[in-house]
Amino acid sequence: MNAQINGTQVWLDAWQSASRVQLCVRAAGANAAGGRLTLDAAGAPGVTPILTQGTDTGACGTDVFTDDQDQLYIRRSTGTNPASVCITRGGINQRFTVGFTGTPTAPLPSWTADN
Repeated sequence: MNAQINGTQVWLDAWQSASRVQLCVRAAGANAAGGRLTLDAAGAPGVTPILTQGTDTGACGTDVFTDDQDQLYIRRSTGTNPASVCITRGGINQRFTVGFTGTPTAPLPSWTADN
């Protein structure tokens, strides 16, 4: 995603390999914020990271970026596997989730803020 929403530039990009998935999100503007959600399964044999999309944003309870005037919100989940980043704009929800297939002893995703 690379969109301008009422003057606020919003980016969302994902990278995936056989052992790692990263999801980066950022909103520019007066109160710019963003970060990177990473699931690195390099040290977990039998674990394959996956990236999925949906519209249920219930898992995203931590604010990353809030713009009430333009109805633009970026939120994320905390301390869970799978983990999600959610974008709401004008009442339209989009959820991006990193998780895994394989053994249930996969590592927890990490969030790195870049504000």
